Amino acid sequence: KTGADLSGYNTGSLTSYFLVANFIGSVVPTYMTIESLGSEIRTGVLSNFVLKPLYFPIYKMFRTLGERFVRMNLSLLLILLISVFLSRVLLLSSSLFIVMAFVMSFMLAIILAYWVFFIFSIASFWLVKAQGYAAILEIISGFIGGQVIPIVFLPLEIQNLNNILPFKYIYSFPTQIFLARVDNGQIILGVLAQILWILGCILLSRFLWKIGLVKYESVGS
Repeated sequence: KTGADLSGYNTGSLTSYFLVANFIGSVVPTYMTIESLGSEIRTGVLSNFVLKPLYFPIYKMFRTLGERFVRMNLSLLLILLISVFLSRVLLLSSSLFIVMAFVMSFMLAIILAYWVFFIFSIASFWLVKAQGYAAILEIISGFIGGQVIPIVFLPLEIQNLNNILPFKYIYSFPTQIFLARVDNGQIILGVLAQILWILGCILLSRFLWKIGLVKYESVGS
């Protein structure tokens, strides 16, 4: 161990947590999802897609994921360079199962983040500019979801709030997997929770998207 334990964390595990959680945070789509849709609505670009036989939210998801994977390569390179200098204190897993579980959870976290923030981006149908609340939402979700610090360090009320919100499944849960701080049963339950949150967000977004399109088309006409 390196350093004294604090709620189960020491210098090495805290440093490792910070690197992995912020790597995830640098890749998952958040603020830009809201801003991008808002821009497409304001400029009328959305009309080009509404007239086509495709479901725009799905199309936008794949486009966003492609952009995120390009960004992931750059972020991963930076993390690897930092890891070289901090190799003595970092606690990174060498277990193939843990790495595979992390990759699965990480991919689900990217998809979940897209749908969560896409739901909020639908407010752009009614708001002229959504950048302000989008930036606030990104900060709040990162904080309570465990991107800034481990959730165990947060007040108990916020920890309990996390049980009914999806944010910890975007940041904290994949990080905990990578650091081998959850057992196999918790990994399975957590991955199932990610999938259920994704499905729930898709259903909610479909409902809100239809309402938003009615507003958009009425204004356009």
